[in-house]
Amino acid sequence: MCWVLHQVRAYGSNPLALYAVAACLVLISLVAECAMMPFFSAKVCAALFGFYIVLMTVRSFLAVEVHDAERAASILNNYNRGKTPGLPDKLRGVFWMSTNAAPELMASIEGSTWHPARRMVNMDSGAVYNWTYSADKVGWLYWFMLRVSYFFCSELHINFNEDLTEASMPLYICGFCPDRCPCDGCWMPMGMTWTMKQDANDENTWDRNIYLYCNPNQKWEFGSYKLVRIIDGNGNRLPGYADMVEQMTKTSADSEDPKTKLIYSKPLQQIMNGNDLKGNVFFSEGTQPAASSSTHPVQYGALRAETHLHSA
Repeated sequence: MCWVLHQVRAYGSNPLALYAVAACLVLISLVAECAMMPFFSAKVCAALFGFYIVLMTVRSFLAVEVHDAERAASILNNYNRGKTPGLPDKLRGVFWMSTNAAPELMASIEGSTWHPARRMVNMDSGAVYNWTYSADKVGWLYWFMLRVSYFFCSELHINFNEDLTEASMPLYICGFCPDRCPCDGCWMPMGMTWTMKQDANDENTWDRNIYLYCNPNQKWEFGSYKLVRIIDGNGNRLPGYADMVEQMTKTSADSEDPKTKLIYSKPLQQIMNGNDLKGNVFFSEGTQPAASSSTHPVQYGALRAETHLHSA
């Protein structure tokens, strides 16, 4: 029972995971209702919608990939590097959710759409090569829930202040318009407020704080975490990379409290959304963006002294 409660608390830090469940229940009811209507057009709409959900689900499973954490970081970097013109340098590269209890490990802001005039990043939820999820039972379920949110064009908008040191992070759904459209999506109440705040002494470290609506003046400690950049925009490994490598060697036996138990229980293998229908879960390796170096679990611990993916 305690394990279940801990997982629920971790899932609660991302309302999109819960939204996907609610959306599926509501939409299944609507589709069933339309299918039973005597109108031909309603039946056609129900059939088309059902076909879309089945198609996207099949595509998702055919494209999904699983890699160890280091290779996943390299793929995130190689696939997204240079794809967001004008994005500030400190937002490029790969970020590690170092103290996040949810079953997710890394993300790339680069690759999303940047609106310079609005100082806003439009990041698609559950999109190709922008996030990694724990490859265990909880992580697979979490991955699928967020992937369902992608079916309905859910987005995370990161709205920065003038000096790009703080940001609010509202969620939007049904963002069917192109990401560069200013009216893209409908705001989604989350039951909580997400923020980002840069560390005063380190531009590579951000506080990803969460405040619950029921207690807006106090940070939710369990859901909040540190976001650390581990690879910069040029592909160089930063000091946080070695810290991630070391943390991945820890187990729940090394934990001191329920939150670190979840963090240290994360598996080495990470789930990613691939960019084609030949993901390595169902197909052989070789279709993914090339990693900068071959990595294996046995190398963990010996890599702490390394600081670069490439020689400077």
